[in-house]
Amino acid sequence: MASGGATGGHVRHRPGLAARIRADWKRSGLSATALGAIGFSLGIAVARVGVGETPHSAAFAKTAEFSVWSAVTGFEVALWAICWTKANGIGREIRSRLPKASIWPFIAVIVALVAALRFALLLYPTLHTPVYGMPIRQAILQSMGILAAAPALFGIWRIQAWLRSPAAEIPSPLANVRPLSGRLISDITFARETLKRLLLILSLMIGAVVFATGSLRSALIAAGTTPSRFPATSVVLFGALFTAMLALLFAPAYVELRDFQRRIRDFISRIPDDGIPPESWYLERERLSALLQLDSSSLEAIRSATLLLGPFFTALVTLFVHDLKI
Repeated sequence: MASGGATGGHVRHRPGLAARIRADWKRSGLSATALGAIGFSLGIAVARVGVGETPHSAAFAKTAEFSVWSAVTGFEVALWAICWTKANGIGREIRSRLPKASIWPFIAVIVALVAALRFALLLYPTLHTPVYGMPIRQAILQSMGILAAAPALFGIWRIQAWLRSPAAEIPSPLANVRPLSGRLISDITFARETLKRLLLILSLMIGAVVFATGSLRSALIAAGTTPSRFPATSVVLFGALFTAMLALLFAPAYVELRDFQRRIRDFISRIPDDGIPPESWYLERERLSALLQLDSSSLEAIRSATLLLGPFFTALVTLFVHDLKI
């Protein structure tokens, strides 16, 4: 007769092999690396599969510049895959910390942005490349890019929705209410750091797109395309377009966050009724401003602007790609 005394009358079940493998794989931290390797292979496949369907395309595919563009496309998709993994992890943190919000406004905004992007790209001159099936390849890459960016975009929207929710409301300074809880200050600190991480992720993803575009221009010019058919200004304007879109997505949430941080400080550290704060008030306000990082607003603005302008800087760098010798 089996005894359960050693376990307090309960039978202890060991996890199955599949569960142990999943747990070990999670602890290894190699998920992003493995997904990046898959993304690299997928990007190479999108760039190279079927390029030999026509003699002109096959001849172009044998050039060193096409190989460079294929590799850059592979790294582009690999970076997207890694960023998607990181943004998904950040999304789980956001869902565990911030209240739920309706998803339909986010979907409406994303559809509008994608439509605006497609319309803006129509303003660019049509580029004919020797690569067979290039429009289909571009459509596949664009779809993959949108799907990869969706978790980061959703994270920024969730933070902005939280800043406008009743859970983030600050009472009037005239109201006789208890002090704000430390949880709210902790959440606002989490939101600030999360916005920075999501901005970095989106900037890296868009920068990869712009660099791949510059690499394609380099390959086409090396294959005999006249620079006037694919001018350098097209790459610069392409980077500027994505920079503007990134700013439209990030700036509203960032401005609301900074305003919310100031209102928190002003609520906690109120000016005395007589208008003459004691010395301890200045010390408390200074410590609170440091906690909320309000005193470093200029440096933080420079950092955010650098990340926002990342795609544009990448476009400028790609102007020199065609001068590199393979």
